[in-house]
Amino acid sequence: MHTYHRIAVEAIDEDDAKGRALQFAENQEWSDWHSLMDTDRLDFAVVTNYKANPEKFNELVEEALGWTQETIDQAVQKYGDIPLKELLTNPKYDFGGFSGSNNDLTQDERDTQLENSLAVFRVGQALRVKNSEYGADIHFYDSKEYTPNPKYLQDRCATNPEEQWIVIVDFHF
Repeated sequence: MHTYHRIAVEAIDEDDAKGRALQFAENQEWSDWHSLMDTDRLDFAVVTNYKANPEKFNELVEEALGWTQETIDQAVQKYGDIPLKELLTNPKYDFGGFSGSNNDLTQDERDTQLENSLAVFRVGQALRVKNSEYGADIHFYDSKEYTPNPKYLQDRCATNPEEQWIVIVDFHF
């Protein structure tokens, strides 16, 4: 599966920014490979400098933060009314409880059983996002401060705008 991340780096120019983002990406064990986004798939640059285009830079960060928040929102929407004890003890909420090959089920019953069986996985993803653990579901990451919190990037943009870059990296996992 592909996931597109906006990696904040501090660099002296575009080539340096690309190199730093790729070096950061190389160290991510959750991904089996990565590359810079293919420019044919974008209607904007793969690398954006804050000083050159602060509006686009901020838009890229905000959009990625929104994608990250969706992981939490979807888990809450789908599973938020289920007590934690029920999620952790009832096998129907773990993928091991999915019996999708059961021919006695209607398609709707099979779909419901599949949704239920992904509860522990999806809630676990949301908790990792909430805990700021970098992985596939955190779409913005500040590689200088090692955090998905944009506060430090914003502080650097105010004091050193010419060296702040967002690089779009395609991760696969």
